[in-house]
Amino acid sequence: MIYERIKLLCKQNGISVNKLEEMIGVASGYLCKIDKHKPSHEKIQKIAECLNVSIEYLLTGEEPT
Repeated sequence: MIYERIKLLCKQNGISVNKLEEMIGVASGYLCKIDKHKPSHEKIQKIAECLNVSIEYLLTGEEPT
């Protein structure tokens, strides 16, 4: 689940999910619904950049090979 990875990565980076939402310019509560709605590539890229991970890791939990 993408949201679970996002929560873990936020914790590891010392930011809250709400702060990440502010950083990427989305409404509060957007990320907790991310698994139910297909986010745009642009949003996924912004999230990955803010959390210092690859898009592939964010989506799959696996590093690109």
